[in-house]
Amino acid sequence: FEAGSKAELIIALSHLKDHDSLIICNGYKDAEFIELGLYAIQMGIRCFFVLETPTELPIILERSRAMKIEPLIGVRLKLAVTVDGHWNEDSGDRSIFGLSTGALLDVVDQLKEADMLHCLQLLHCHIGSQIFEEQPFEELCKHFVAFACDIREKFGILVKQFNCGGGFGVTYNDKDTPKPFEPFIKLIADSLNKFCK
Repeated sequence: FEAGSKAELIIALSHLKDHDSLIICNGYKDAEFIELGLYAIQMGIRCFFVLETPTELPIILERSRAMKIEPLIGVRLKLAVTVDGHWNEDSGDRSIFGLSTGALLDVVDQLKEADMLHCLQLLHCHIGSQIFEEQPFEELCKHFVAFACDIREKFGILVKQFNCGGGFGVTYNDKDTPKPFEPFIKLIADSLNKFCK
């Protein structure tokens, strides 16, 4: 599930049937949204707060300390992946959303200072919308794995989850010819396995 608001998080929690599933919290994160996500973590639900700017982290850390519940944290990265599709000029490293390398270093410093570097466990990237070809997702997986290896080597961060952020093409008009999701999912899983070896 993906939840970009308190209302969406409540809906996700009410429909969650498998505790092995993830809930990805993105969008604006106020104290109530964070507290709700932390309660979900306390109940054994893997609810990740995905940071899109370093300014989101202090409130997550503050609420986490106050509630004595460790957060699960992900970061939305700006990776240089070239895609066709809708909004392709604003995707990847050109996106207004997500963390640059410098911003990620700021997040790492804040987490180190809070003794919560181990809470950073997920990498997220949204490479675009209306993507009809599989190749950009393979390229994304290659970048993900290289980045995960780099931050493990430099900071000891063990990434446990990757979120490719969707963007699969759907039919908006007669010219759109989307492919079934299954080949995309298989390609992503196969690519992650290949690049992790």
